[in-house]
Amino acid sequence: MTTWTHRHTAEQLGITGRLAVRSLVFDPRRAALHLAVAFAVAAVYTANNESVAWWSAAWVALAVGDLGLALAWRRLTHDTPADAAAALPPASGIVMTGSISSTVRLDYDAGTAEKSYEPTRAVRALYRLSFQAPFPYRSNMAAVRAAALRREVAGRLTGYWFGENLVAPALEVRTTADGRAVFVTELVRGTAPRNIPAAKALLAELTTRFAESGLPTWQVGSYNPRSVGNLIEREDGAFRIIDLESNLVTPILPPRQLARAVRAGLYPSFDEIDVRRLDAYLSAERDSIVATLGDEGAAELFAAASAYAAAQAEWHASEPRIASKLLRFAFRLVDVPSWVRGARRLTQGSEQLADSFTRNGIAAWEAEGRLTSTEADRLRDSLALPEVSAATANLGAHMAMTVPLRFPLGSIARAGWTLVMRARGEWNALRGRGAGSAREVHTLPVALAALVPGAGAFAYALAKPLRKQRAIGAIALDEALRHVTRGGYRTLHFDALTLWMARPANTIARFPRRRRIAAAVPQRLGALRAGLPATVAVVAAASTAIATAAWLEVPGMTATRGLALAAAGAGAAGLLAFRGFWRRDGGADLDQAAGMFLWGGGALLLLGMGIDYGFGVHAAVFEFTATHANVFPMLTDPSEHLVTMTYAGMAVALAGGFRHELLASRASATFLAVALAAGATLAAATLAGVDGAPLAATRLVAGIAMLIAFVTRAAEVHHRPAAEDAAAIELACAA
Repeated sequence: MTTWTHRHTAEQLGITGRLAVRSLVFDPRRAALHLAVAFAVAAVYTANNESVAWWSAAWVALAVGDLGLALAWRRLTHDTPADAAAALPPASGIVMTGSISSTVRLDYDAGTAEKSYEPTRAVRALYRLSFQAPFPYRSNMAAVRAAALRREVAGRLTGYWFGENLVAPALEVRTTADGRAVFVTELVRGTAPRNIPAAKALLAELTTRFAESGLPTWQVGSYNPRSVGNLIEREDGAFRIIDLESNLVTPILPPRQLARAVRAGLYPSFDEIDVRRLDAYLSAERDSIVATLGDEGAAELFAAASAYAAAQAEWHASEPRIASKLLRFAFRLVDVPSWVRGARRLTQGSEQLADSFTRNGIAAWEAEGRLTSTEADRLRDSLALPEVSAATANLGAHMAMTVPLRFPLGSIARAGWTLVMRARGEWNALRGRGAGSAREVHTLPVALAALVPGAGAFAYALAKPLRKQRAIGAIALDEALRHVTRGGYRTLHFDALTLWMARPANTIARFPRRRRIAAAVPQRLGALRAGLPATVAVVAAASTAIATAAWLEVPGMTATRGLALAAAGAGAAGLLAFRGFWRRDGGADLDQAAGMFLWGGGALLLLGMGIDYGFGVHAAVFEFTATHANVFPMLTDPSEHLVTMTYAGMAVALAGGFRHELLASRASATFLAVALAAGATLAAATLAGVDGAPLAATRLVAGIAMLIAFVTRAAEVHHRPAAEDAAAIELACAA
């Protein structure tokens, strides 16, 4: 009965082709002909009394090396001598044999092969150099148990592939009195392979299948010149694998396997299974494995794979493996295919994530009385619309990316996702598959909003389908905020924000027409007169501080530091305004409640900017990364323009999201509009490279304008009667 068969003619042709190519590459006759041609070319130069060209001499040297390699390979892969292959094993008794790192005791009476390891100094040095640990099979019991389980996994897989277990199983693992491990396997009776072509064909197919399933391939690898010696041929012509334990750290792997090993942290390689690849293989082949091995056999294979993963993890945890970890880290920095697969894994199930968030939010709003049963049912039905489903799926993708990827990687990944999906939609349009949905969902505003740290996770709320169905995006955001902020959800009054966002679009303030702007001028002037005391106080305080600093010649008091102080002061005033508003039951009017998030968010932005520029935080960070971690210059050593654009983008996103607050007739709204204009001028001047007195003056104006706006809003919140605030945005919300 044969022990293995070729299942597909294509596989036979592939194996035969690889063997033929390998034979040609390492054929001494071909190498000798190569050397003869190289010498002939050099001889022609010599006969013509010409000096031998450097390339001709290099060709001769290459041909000599080619011949030496071919002869060495031929020596390593020389077929088993006829007398050794023909020698019959003894019927009984004990035979001692071994290798450069182990001693094997073959007990023909007991039917066992006992292997104990005494590696040479060179073998121990190579392993310690690779993994910074002693040779594992000598006394590391976790590694020895992993070896036994690896045989079980490989044996059961060969039973699935070929219909019969081709691996001599491990019977026992024990220790001697001096602490050495003894590895006991079943003794396979037979001789060294006599049918060499059949043995090599089997090894070639095993190499392919082992690589596909994540098993180590060195011991059976067709590229290992001594792999034939790991087989025994029985009297019936069947082959058995008798050795799956390496003596040396594996130096050679095929390119694809090498990339996989480095990516998994398994290079340098020494008998490890890529457990992730094995798990994926077993999952993909589960039904076929159960049909072939039966329920019991399949369960034993899955259990052995699980036990092996635990043993290998324990083995690796006992060793530093510094080189493997460094190689894995370095490879990840340039492993673009893994980035793509990682993005796919992050976004797998994104549609279900967003759908689950939204449905849970709808149920919560219905239970809290924010939605009637009819409205809740209508929203649930809206989720099934194709355009809404596409938008919520990408909303979930952005949310999934934001969890593991922090700024700036998260911002770049989200914006890149949107742009790639838009490009994909346009490509489909060119192929006649339509791009209407992509153009409505993956828009430029979404890509720009995705760049905003944190809040960019919900950029797809700006997509047209979710703008039409505002409640769906608002409810998804509400549910996310409940999970992320926990107790802060109520403390920060996010419930008022999301309820405002859920309102129909026609109730949100729009920029008024010219006649409305003209009609609003008297109201704004009246509000400015009412806020005049705060304005005078801020300007006087700022002027006094600047004059005092100049008179005292305060060291380090530059225009940038002055702007930082003004930003910090404005931020503190904004936080006081936010806190005071909610203490006065500010949630009674949703428009005002939502507008306060412009002041609260702006306060945090200004405080961060003030601390950043005041203490030179980003400059110190960029100096460090440029010196010690400058892998990607755009990220680790960015220009000052990138920082300016980041702050400007966050400010524009805040102002655009709560633009109705800018349309109010309050004095603070007017001052905030002036401050935003001054800030835009400052950003443009910085990007344009303006320097000297004009830039310093622009910074001064922008800083004072911000300070006036936020101090005025704090004064309005704390001193004006609540009844006056009710009509503050009446004009902006008018039809």
